[in-house]
Amino acid sequence: MTNKKPTSRQLQALRTKQKIFDIALKLINTYGYDNVTVEQICKEVGVSVGGFYHHFKNKDEIIVESFKQIDTFFERMAPEVRALPGALDRIVYYFTLFGRYVTVQGVDFTSQLMKSELSTTEKFTLNRERAIFTILHDIVREGQAKGQMRQDIPAEKITADLLRFARGIAIHWCISRGGYDLEQDLTQATKIYTIGLKPEYGSHSS
Repeated sequence: MTNKKPTSRQLQALRTKQKIFDIALKLINTYGYDNVTVEQICKEVGVSVGGFYHHFKNKDEIIVESFKQIDTFFERMAPEVRALPGALDRIVYYFTLFGRYVTVQGVDFTSQLMKSELSTTEKFTLNRERAIFTILHDIVREGQAKGQMRQDIPAEKITADLLRFARGIAIHWCISRGGYDLEQDLTQATKIYTIGLKPEYGSHSS
């Protein structure tokens, strides 16, 4: 059974939702999350307030959407990451992309995202079924299976530790008000981190 192609109306709805998200992102990074209203977003987009609420329950839903979009981003970039020959190179590039994505999101938006994550019951960063986790987990498992990475640490722990490490740098970047090139810094830091993931550092290596 083949999936039905979206109708022109559905495609238009998706475009409108994306436009709302993009404009909200721009406004939040310009004025700060607390200083941006739904009405202001709607005025910039050119939709009614009712149109906004058709796509998002409230302004906080913009934050939820950002978690979904980073998963979609990594799903789209996964073939490019997997095209690299070794697991450690893939991991470095994975976090180069992470830094690139967060940079585009901006300091204020990323700061609000982390703030929301602390205050809500649903912890998106801890969800190990999200694409941002599962794609990286597959890279780590394959790297261990091929002897490209140490095998004495479970793949799930390595994956979780890598994501905590990257998010920590992203938080520091926000605290620094974007005072340095996050993509470049995260790339360099990941190269250093992955040295300890080489197979010769495993406790069971001879």
